[in-house]
Amino acid sequence: MRGDSPAALLPSHGPVLEHADQVLAFYIAHRHQRTEQIRTALHHLGTASPQQLAPVVYPDLPAQAHPIAAVQILAHLRWLREHGRTASSDDEARWTLA
Repeated sequence: MRGDSPAALLPSHGPVLEHADQVLAFYIAHRHQRTEQIRTALHHLGTASPQQLAPVVYPDLPAQAHPIAAVQILAHLRWLREHGRTASSDDEARWTLA
């Protein structure tokens, strides 16, 4: 999206987001920060499932939201695996750093 140099972003809810490049840069930086949080948690736990990582990565999140957080964590873990930084069991239930 940044390559298209939009002037503003039109989210599916909420107001128009002006200064699109700054907003996108913030979102990208936040995603990278979250990815590093997941790597750090996995480093400390050694081997973990996305469900086990959820309360570590999102300590302030209510427990009932952990299943949703685990889905987001799984997306990060898959991205890390594609970049050779994590490995998983065949069923993706267990993850380790590569």
